[in-house]
Amino acid sequence: MCKGNILKAAENYSIAHCVGKDLLLSDGIARNIKETFSLEETINEMKEDPIEVGDILPIQQDKNYILNIVTKELSRDKPTWNNFKKSIKRLPEICSDLGISKICMPRIGSGLDGLNWPKVLKLLEGIFENEDIEVYILDLKDSEQQEYNKSVNNKRFKKDITKKKTNLYS
Repeated sequence: MCKGNILKAAENYSIAHCVGKDLLLSDGIARNIKETFSLEETINEMKEDPIEVGDILPIQQDKNYILNIVTKELSRDKPTWNNFKKSIKRLPEICSDLGISKICMPRIGSGLDGLNWPKVLKLLEGIFENEDIEVYILDLKDSEQQEYNKSVNNKRFKKDITKKKTNLYS
């Protein structure tokens, strides 16, 4: 994992993160992404089309993309492992279709969604093992993590996730 601000990484990387089928993007990193990149109008347009758990909804930002990975029915819910896995396994295909060679993501599925990070990391390593896609997992710097923790407006956030540092295919 690398430390850095995922919101600033969009200049050089596409960003992948989890969302609910309702596309509220109302908490955590999803809310920060929606606000930072002014996605409200685009998201409202996306809601007009049928959306299913397992979909990946790309939004182009200059030369890169925001990849909204639909892992659960409602934003306030937690994804099941099977729904999460089904959604994430589509990521390499979508990246290939869009010509994405570098993506960054938070500890996807393990923050507010509460999935086991070592299990998620093992899944990511498996699905990207034979792909020509650079994947970076970004943790916030300690000071940014503290600000982020304060900004989360509900009680689903369980712990500070900045303690461990590793790289995934860097």
